[in-house]
Amino acid sequence: MKLTEIKSLLEIMQRENIQELEVKRGTTYFYLKRADGEIPANPAVASAAGPVTPEVPREQKWEKILSPLSGVFYRAASPTSAPFVEEGQEVSAGKTLAIIEAMKVMNEIKAEKSCRIKKILVENGQPVSIGTELFLVE
Repeated sequence: MKLTEIKSLLEIMQRENIQELEVKRGTTYFYLKRADGEIPANPAVASAAGPVTPEVPREQKWEKILSPLSGVFYRAASPTSAPFVEEGQEVSAGKTLAIIEAMKVMNEIKAEKSCRIKKILVENGQPVSIGTELFLVE
């Protein structure tokens, strides 16, 4: 999220007297809460130490599975196959979670340990790069 977008959100919070604001765009999650009930007159100078402070979102308590390479993310082995995993599903270590196609090579993304899939953060067929958050697990 760009700084100008954050400034706009702060201005909206001030103008509309909003106490909390939650924004999710793709894999970006942003949460603002008024700490002392007021937003500074100039939101451009707001900081983490100011009256408006970002809180740790609930998702931060979950572990992230990141993409180890760049390519195209696929939830299933083929367009007609069932997805490897669904949200809420418990999986064992070694279970295939997805495939990332890179340079015509299909690379399986496997669970490193037993876990529960809390959120799938990438859409099927979406390009990903190294470090892209793919799954939230607990």
